[in-house]
Amino acid sequence: MHSRSIEGLESRLSELAARPAGNIPIVAAVDVDAVRELRTVVTELGANQKQMLDELRDETRRVRSLAEEALRAANGAAAALSPTQFTSMGTTVEQLQGEQSPAPLRARARRRERR
Repeated sequence: MHSRSIEGLESRLSELAARPAGNIPIVAAVDVDAVRELRTVVTELGANQKQMLDELRDETRRVRSLAEEALRAANGAAAALSPTQFTSMGTTVEQLQGEQSPAPLRARARRRERR
């Protein structure tokens, strides 16, 4: 709806700009219907923007809640692991990442391991 409103607004503005003003008095040159139409389009755009911002706000809250829950779960899991298990998991993850990375990155990882 948003793009249709903008297209309609642009089209209507083009029509108004194409009209010759000539010697018509300023009051007579004002197209009352066009002004109403513009007011309606602006109102619709404002309402559409408000709705999109409300949806974005709701989605941000939802994602934040999920992220906080994941962090709590990760912290709980990390606390349940012994330091040896945690180190072993970290090493395994690094090895898996190394296997998945492109060849130049694997070469760098091997150089780090040699140090």
